[in-house]
Amino acid sequence: MKAMHLKSILIAAVAATVLAAGSAAAASTMDVFLKAYDSANSGAASELAMLEDATGLDFSADDLHTINGQGGASYDAVAQLWKIEVTPAAPGYFLLKFGVGANLKTTLDTYVFHNSAEMAQLVWSNAQVNFLTGGDCSNGPNDNSCNIGRLSHISWVPGGGTGEVPEPATLALMGAGLAGLALRRRR
Repeated sequence: MKAMHLKSILIAAVAATVLAAGSAAAASTMDVFLKAYDSANSGAASELAMLEDATGLDFSADDLHTINGQGGASYDAVAQLWKIEVTPAAPGYFLLKFGVGANLKTTLDTYVFHNSAEMAQLVWSNAQVNFLTGGDCSNGPNDNSCNIGRLSHISWVPGGGTGEVPEPATLALMGAGLAGLALRRRR
């Protein structure tokens, strides 16, 4: 009976670890949204101020980098996420600046994110930017719902290391250790 109980504990610990590792992998896909602004016309100084306000950090003008236009943005219809490749592949903060026009339901045009997931990509969802990059992109090619053309430019600053979402292998190792402790304690 004791062996059966220990086996159940071990199976439960392994199952919980696998589920946690899968959740961490899924959560690490999208970058962390920090704050949105109504900036009207902005320049480098105001964008740097927004990045500092959203992060609580100080940056210099030399830290600010800009990618004009859409920068090769692509839409992943399965994950329903926008992605833009960036160099260098390092943690940091990025700001998406949109042209909102008069007919949209939002005046927010600038969105700040923490690039904490996949370092080589900036990743966001339509919902995070008030659907300025599109609504339901599965409606078809003629509804203009995936309008990345509203994206004016991307500004980013380096910094803010990762650590918010542990790697799945780390979670698996931690789970195995906890399972070992549980088995050792029962003996």
